[in-house]
Parts: sequence; C-alpha cells; structure tokens
Amino acid sequence: MEIRIIFGTESGNAELTAYEIEEALSDRFETSVENMADVDVDAIDKDAFYFVVSSTYGEGELPYTAKPFYEALTQSRPDLTGLRYALFGRGDTAYLKTYSHGCEILDELLSELGAQRVGEIARHDASDWSIPDEFAADWADGIVELIGVRQTV
Repeated sequence: MEIRIIFGTESGNAELTAYEIEEALSDRFETSVENMADVDVDAIDKDAFYFVVSSTYGEGELPYTAKPFYEALTQSRPDLTGLRYALFGRGDTAYLKTYSHGCEILDELLSELGAQRVGEIARHDASDWSIPDEFAADWADGIVELIGVRQTV
C-alpha cells in the first residue's frame, strides 16, 4: 500500500512534520509528500493511505496552502468512500478556542465526503516546547500498526 503524506502550512512547520513522517516510514513503505495546494482532488487514490498534516492559522482557520485543497473538495465533492486517513494537527494552546482547529475543518469535510479517519487526531502544542517531528514519527508508526499495513519496500 502506498502512503501519501499531504500537508497544509502557513510558515512551513507542517511541511517539516510531513517530511519527518516520510522519513520514519520510507524505509518500509512507498511514500510521497505533497503540499495540499498541489493535490488534484479528482485524482485522489482511494487505495493509498493518507497522512494529513495541517497547522492552524489566524482565528482557527486553515493555513494558506490548505485552502485550495479544501475549496476544490468543497466544489467538486468527490465520493471519498473507501479512503482512509489519519490527521496530525499543529497548533498552540495559547489560542485555546481555536487550538488545532485547521485539522478539524479538514476532518469534517473528508468525513462528510465518505472518507474514514483512522485513530484520534494527533495534536502538537507549540506551547509545550516539545519536538513535534519526533512525536509525529512515533504517531505515524502507531497508525501504521493500527491499520495493519504491510511493508511494501
């Protein structure tokens, strides 16, 4: 099974996290990383597993590069039944009401279109000064175990 990692970012941090997930999995699986702004929503591969990484911007909004993806999904409304994905949100609890809300917006739409989230949404809090990329790699390994994906490389 192919693993696709897509990210939405404002400042580049979610991109770094996406590449950390790829590094953690690429020795065992066929992986790719793509900016959400470049994803063709009509060509989403329902046979692949998607890791979705998103930051939150402003007042709980999607980051800049996630907006075209969200808008394209909203307009074309593809049937995503059969698609499985896991979500990793980056945020800061200093903004308690909107903490990690970007990934929740994506989760709601993907679910509405028939896709199935695997596991709980992972969230990294910038306020705790932990290293998000190590956390993301461990989380991704746990998701792979949860879905029982066999190694392809």
